[in-house]
Amino acid sequence: MENDIDKVDDNLETKEESLQDSNDSSISTQEKFEKKHKTKEEIKKRRVILYSIRITILALVLGAVFALISEIIADTGSIIASAILLVLLILISIFFDAVGIAATSCDIKPLTAMASRHVYGAKTALRLVQNNSRVSTICSDLIGDTFGIVSGACATIIALALIIEYTNGGQSAELGITIAITAGVTALTIGGKSFVKNIAIDKSKEFMMFIGKVLGIFSKSERAILKKNREEKKNQKSEDQVE
Repeated sequence: MENDIDKVDDNLETKEESLQDSNDSSISTQEKFEKKHKTKEEIKKRRVILYSIRITILALVLGAVFALISEIIADTGSIIASAILLVLLILISIFFDAVGIAATSCDIKPLTAMASRHVYGAKTALRLVQNNSRVSTICSDLIGDTFGIVSGACATIIALALIIEYTNGGQSAELGITIAITAGVTALTIGGKSFVKNIAIDKSKEFMMFIGKVLGIFSKSERAILKKNREEKKNQKSEDQVE
């Protein structure tokens, strides 16, 4: 009888130890999972911070470069050259803002199908759409906004040049020139972005394919596709001539 009781006690102790080991193992696995998950979160946050820092530095460099160009042109005293630079800055701002919009609104399926058929520019366009968040940040926020801000500085330089050249200290004339240029730049920038935005959304695939073909020049795989397509067209043309 005592042996039976001892056996029961041993079995209970074994089960308790097994349950304890199982619980310890479960806790250990959970701790590892939480630690791993926490590490991934920290790495992700670190990457976001580093990416934001890089974007900030690039914006600083771009702003400084074009502000310097504006000052150099202003020192030459050429109002026409300053006006050309201003229009160029506005157009670049509008264009890159449209690229960011097109990348975020473009459907990935047609580009995937075109890339599988080895259409020139499709692979590059597909990569841009797959990374649309970064493309939008770089094109719309970095380049678009930076050039928009610099164009405002350039407009101020033009306004000052016009005031010095064509007014004799009259406050009403100075105010009129300042308002006219500021309003004109604002209208061109906002109106242009609004107009191109609709095109970028409606024709997002065509827009991204255009960008893909332009950037495809710098891709070895895209250049190989372009070369192959040209050779096929050449061979087809030769066959047609023979017939």
